[in-house]
Amino acid sequence: MIDIYYCARPTPPRGAYAHDPALLEAMIAEQYYGVSEEALRSWATIPAAAVEGAPKGGRIALGLATICSLRLANAATAPGTSASLAAAT
Repeated sequence: MIDIYYCARPTPPRGAYAHDPALLEAMIAEQYYGVSEEALRSWATIPAAAVEGAPKGGRIALGLATICSLRLANAATAPGTSASLAAAT
C-alpha cells in the first residue's frame, strides 16, 4: 500500500488517525515499534491531520509517499479479517 500526501487547502479533520481497524489490530499484534497497546488504541480517537480527497492547495503540489510494511499489510489482509488494505486506498 502506498499513501500519497500533498499540500492542500485548509480542510477540517475527518476521521481518526488510525482509521483502519484491521491494520490497527495488526500493529498491536506486531508490537509496532514497541508502542504500547494502550497508546496504539488511542490513535483510533485522535483526529486525522491528513484528509483523504482534500482539495489541492497552491500552485505547487509537493508530494510525499509512504509505503506500508508488507508484514503489516499481510497481517491486515489475512483470512478472517474484516478489512483489506487494498479497499482502504
